[in-house]
Amino acid sequence: METTDQNNPFESPTEASDPSASLERIVHLARLAWLLPLIGIGLFVALLLTTIFVIATSLNFLMLIGILLCMAGGIMFTIYGMFWSQSYRALWPHVWAGLGVNFVLMTIMAGVLLLMFLAVGTSYPG
Repeated sequence: METTDQNNPFESPTEASDPSASLERIVHLARLAWLLPLIGIGLFVALLLTTIFVIATSLNFLMLIGILLCMAGGIMFTIYGMFWSQSYRALWPHVWAGLGVNFVLMTIMAGVLLLMFLAVGTSYPG
């Protein structure tokens, strides 16, 4: 009488788990490579609107931190997508979109930081 390995109640959970990830989960996480920077660009637009309408709040600082976190997350998930794109070719559009949107967000942030540096540098007399 043979015993089957399926439905074994005494099997440890680590042996029963499947180490491979599903394609849907990988694509869902790789999509975050371009979705997070888009959220960061939206936060930047909200930051501009609060600046234009002269609503000076501490929310601006939180939006700036949110933009930086979205940029860091976008870079992280772009690297994740690059890693998995070796096995799944369907991830390449998400990786390229992640690279493009992250580049746009980094350019915006570099401009903001340069503007802040120039504004602080010229505000002191002498």
